Amino acid sequence: MKSIILASDEVAATRGGLKTIMRRPVMVNWGRRRKRPDEPYEYDHDGVLMTTDEYGDGHPFVDHYPCPYGVVGETRWVREDFYESGYHYRSYPEDEEYLGWAGTGVFRYVADGIPECRGPHEWGPCRDNALRASQGKNFFPDRGRYYWRRRVSIQMPRRASRMSLTIVETRIERVQRITEAGAEAEGVNCCYLGRSNHYLQSPTSFVYGFRNWWDARYPGSWDRNDFVWVITYKWQELKV
Repeated sequence: MKSIILASDEVAATRGGLKTIMRRPVMVNWGRRRKRPDEPYEYDHDGVLMTTDEYGDGHPFVDHYPCPYGVVGETRWVREDFYESGYHYRSYPEDEEYLGWAGTGVFRYVADGIPECRGPHEWGPCRDNALRASQGKNFFPDRGRYYWRRRVSIQMPRRASRMSLTIVETRIERVQRITEAGAEAEGVNCCYLGRSNHYLQSPTSFVYGFRNWWDARYPGSWDRNDFVWVITYKWQELKV
C-alpha cells in the first residue's frame, strides 16, 4: 500500500467529517525537476488539459498520466505531522552532541495539538541543559527522561499511521472552477490551524475561504488559475 501526505489542517477537517475532497496542483516531470503544465507540450482546450505525443497530436492529459495521488478504488495510508516519544543518546560518553534517537513507539499527532500526559505520566522536566538548549523547539517533555519529538509527515513510518484514504473519483480542472459545494467539501468552513486549536471561519463564502487557504499553501496559483487534481475520497481508521 502506498502513502499519501495530508497537512495537519486537512487531517483535522477529514476526521471531523468536514473534508471529503482535496485538490493538488498538476505537475509534470521535466528532466530532473517538476513543473506546471505549459505550452507547447501541454495546453488548454476548452477547459480540458491536453498533452501532445511525439507526433504532435493532442490527447487528454488524464489518458496518459494517471493521478499520482491514487486511482479510483485505490487505498493509501496517510502521512501527517506527528510526535514520537523517546530520548536522544550519545554514541560515546565523551560526545558533545546527541547522535542517536531511541523511540518508544508511542505516537501523537500535530492535528490534535501538543500531546499531554496526565496521572502516572506527568510531564517531567528536561534535566539535560545541552539537550534543552539545542532541541527545545522540537522537544516536549513526556515523562522524566522521555520527550515528544516533533516529526514532519514524510518521516512518518507505516506503523504510526492512524488513517487511510480510499479514492472515489479523480479529475482535472482549473482551480478557479471550484463551486461553493466543492469548497465546502474541502473543509474550509472550519479549517484547523496547526497547534493553535483555533478554526478559521470564512467571513463571506466557502470559495473565499478556500482561496485564502490555497493562496497560503500555493502562492500565486489562484491568480494563475492553475490546473489541479480534484480527488474525492473516503477515510478509514487504522489501528496504531
